[in-house]
Amino acid sequence: MAKRGAPILKEGGLPYEGEIIVYNFKTKRGTVQLGTTEMEGGFYYGERIKEVDTKTLFVQNGRFTTCDAPTPPLLF
Repeated sequence: MAKRGAPILKEGGLPYEGEIIVYNFKTKRGTVQLGTTEMEGGFYYGERIKEVDTKTLFVQNGRFTTCDAPTPPLLF
């Protein structure tokens, strides 16, 4: 049975979830658009997420939180 919903990519144990995932199998690099991921106890949300190396993410127009609620509150 096929699953429906947002695509999920797992790279090196890190799950990336987003509306669009672009991945190059030759270079093993990709980007997630309108996505979310978790790294070292924090949650990242952004228009584009790209893993630069194993401990560094590029998050365009993003947010970071340690709250694991499905929809974390926005604090200004």
